[in-house]
Amino acid sequence: SIELNVKEGLVDRMGSDYRFAHDHIQQVAYSFIAESERGKMHLWIGNQVWTNKLLSSEKALFIAVGQLNKGSILIDETHERVRIARLNLQAAEKSKSLAAFVPAAFYLHAGISLLGKTPWTNYYDLCLQLYGSCAEANFCIGNFDVMEGQLKEVFSNARCLDDELESFFIFVSALIAQNKMQEALEVGLLVSAQLGEPFLMHSNMRSIIMVEFAKTKIMIEGKLDDEFLTMKNMNDNHKIAAMRLMYILAL
Repeated sequence: SIELNVKEGLVDRMGSDYRFAHDHIQQVAYSFIAESERGKMHLWIGNQVWTNKLLSSEKALFIAVGQLNKGSILIDETHERVRIARLNLQAAEKSKSLAAFVPAAFYLHAGISLLGKTPWTNYYDLCLQLYGSCAEANFCIGNFDVMEGQLKEVFSNARCLDDELESFFIFVSALIAQNKMQEALEVGLLVSAQLGEPFLMHSNMRSIIMVEFAKTKIMIEGKLDDEFLTMKNMNDNHKIAAMRLMYILAL
């Protein structure tokens, strides 16, 4: 019984819960479970943790997703695979908010692998989020080759420019990080033109952008905080995106 295991020092009582006294004991106990049953066990644990949420929602998310991923090979139902893919996306976004980009990339790759052979047709929005976020995570850890593969998926399947913008921001930032300034400028200016803000290519384009920033600074010089607060907010998403792109290129 569980109480006997407690007396033998194999298991510790933690309030109303129990845990193995040592990782090695847990590993030995796990080794006694038939391999054919382990996947089912992981799925059961994952679903129990996520359904009951006896832990904090954040801790429950990471534990549940870890367990579900270990048993995901046994899942045949499409809706269940999609559900777990969404949970992986959720875990990845939480990891990214904690600057934990390596586990974020792992969750995102796991989520992508759950969607089958034609995911963009059936789960467009989810694919856009998974591949875009995966590209960003791999950019943050310097896996540029993997990042480019994810971005190609987005560029090949996106239905409109708006759906590509975040990926273009990542791509331009990655080119700059790799000291490929000329290529970054070419891509950035191409996208800027598509956003309705064309620029003529110049041999010293970075300086041109900095001059435009200086002009803007002069225009707003001397204005008080109250004046800015009463200004109308910019609501043209394409102009906002073009400004963000110019900022990336000017850094």
